[in-house]
Amino acid sequence: MSQIASSHLPLDTDTIAAESTPHGRGGVSLIRVSGKNAVGITSTLNPQIAGQEPRKPLLRTLKHNGDWLDEAIVTIFRAPASYTGEDTVEIAVHGNPLIVEKILHALCTVGARPAQPGEFTRRAYLNGRLPLTRAEAVAQLIHAESEAALRSAKNLYSGGLENRLAKIRERLLSLLAEVEALIDFIEEGIDASEQEDLLRAADEAADEIARLLTAVRQGRVSQYGINVIIAGLPNAGKSSLLNALCHRQRAIVAPTPGTTRDTIETSVEWSGLLVRLTDTAGLRETLDPVESEGVRRTREALCAADIILWVTDATQPPPPALIAEINNHPRSRSLIVLNKTDLLTADRITKAREEFCRALGLPSPPTVDVSALANTGIEELRAMIIRSIIGADAPSADALNISETHKNSLETAAARLAVARQAIADGIGLELAAIDLRDALANIAAITAPVTNEELLGSIFSKFCIGK
Repeated sequence: MSQIASSHLPLDTDTIAAESTPHGRGGVSLIRVSGKNAVGITSTLNPQIAGQEPRKPLLRTLKHNGDWLDEAIVTIFRAPASYTGEDTVEIAVHGNPLIVEKILHALCTVGARPAQPGEFTRRAYLNGRLPLTRAEAVAQLIHAESEAALRSAKNLYSGGLENRLAKIRERLLSLLAEVEALIDFIEEGIDASEQEDLLRAADEAADEIARLLTAVRQGRVSQYGINVIIAGLPNAGKSSLLNALCHRQRAIVAPTPGTTRDTIETSVEWSGLLVRLTDTAGLRETLDPVESEGVRRTREALCAADIILWVTDATQPPPPALIAEINNHPRSRSLIVLNKTDLLTADRITKAREEFCRALGLPSPPTVDVSALANTGIEELRAMIIRSIIGADAPSADALNISETHKNSLETAAARLAVARQAIADGIGLELAAIDLRDALANIAAITAPVTNEELLGSIFSKFCIGK
């Protein structure tokens, strides 16, 4: 994003200081000082720092009011070639919280103030060092809990979003320029070949936005993981399935119905994705107050599920109570798990599948055959869970997690582009198409940079031989 929001957000000119490494004991702690007086303030702890060459780490003895603070490695970064875009000093000290606290206290005594959460990165954004999307990626890099989340954050930080938005922006700008030129210079409408060219350009832009939205969906899953709820009637093998999916005895398994009376959660990593598995109490009417509370918590968990594994005993006919439960939830979030198939022949498994199809009134509901006890079908189930959420066996290298606001802007741009395309296809007026194209472009520009009239005119005149 080339447009910086300094005109919208005030840039604090205070010099700020804070510990940049996690608080606690360790080999080294890093203190960062940033602002126009960063070097002057730090040099009060050692006068030699004032004349120190930028980007050259040097050992300095730090003192304040005659008290020895620490032997530290001090590095100066001059504006604008620093993380924040301001004069910055990084002080590597021994990793003792007491030492860090004393140095920060000394710095604040002589003119700095404590930095607020995220303030260094905020200044980097306001000073043009980081576009907003990359600033968001910093937090993602820090908090990533899986390989997929880390890849997505790296992709965002390295400019994966800006590069793709630039291509979409260029396509939309070019299409709008063509439409605007045709409005102004063709009085009798457009011919079939010109209409075909416009539609092709609209489709190409729409495809780019659709691919980006797919990457965004995968990125969000990469960052936040998948919430999988294991549900069903009592004694269907839900706890056994949880244990099989996480490769350990996480839940107690017993032949007595109603053993699980509370939700049991565990986290695993599949294909680099964080997956949260939750075993739940069997769904049934009961007078037992403890089990009844477990059923209530089960229903609560179902509402928050990304996907629900409806587990059933394949040796029994489809239970009407389970069919009713499945029908009360979105089909897009449901997988039918036919458990205990180790007790059935292949023909009987096929028959069980067909019975479930008839009971649900669907030609082919998403089902998978497993035996939690014999550990068969488990890998296929894992793959189906991931595919049902992200449409692939694993997140692509292009996965991107962006803010909800930016995602909404992309979706709005796609919707306005679709309306513009329809207007072109129906021949109802290029003026209407231009309005929707401008709206689509404005939503893309809300993430990148506003489109100026000069840009639009430049695009128009570069493509058409006007004035010959």
